[in-house]
Amino acid sequence: MPKLIFFIFAFCSATHVFAQKKDPQNIVIPTYEQCKEKWNYIFVKDTLSGTILYYEKPPFLCGNLSSASITIIITTKGDSLRILQVCDTTTSLFIKQKIWVIPDYTAYRNIALPFNTSKSDCEVKNTIYGIKKIRKPG
Repeated sequence: MPKLIFFIFAFCSATHVFAQKKDPQNIVIPTYEQCKEKWNYIFVKDTLSGTILYYEKPPFLCGNLSSASITIIITTKGDSLRILQVCDTTTSLFIKQKIWVIPDYTAYRNIALPFNTSKSDCEVKNTIYGIKKIRKPG
């Protein structure tokens, strides 16, 4: 009998942990993996210009493992784009800031990413690896 109670408790705990989160309005918020599966990695030939809509620092500094920041911008052409910058040490980015993005063509694998499961994290599909540079006014 104690084994059965333990099994039921363990099963209920596991289903609670792996269940999708819901926001206060009872809308299902997708998990990190569900959003990431829908990202469309694209090739961008030239440097891009845009305005930051969302920025999240890397989960940790690069060392034995690599990590990347996530920045979502709206380009000057009006397209939304996710930029992953590996080993990003930028500290002074803010929403509505104008930036340049230089494409990074390195074939990265197993990069740790921050993930907030925000609406913009899942809505923006097009993704590139790139290096962000702050645009000077003028």
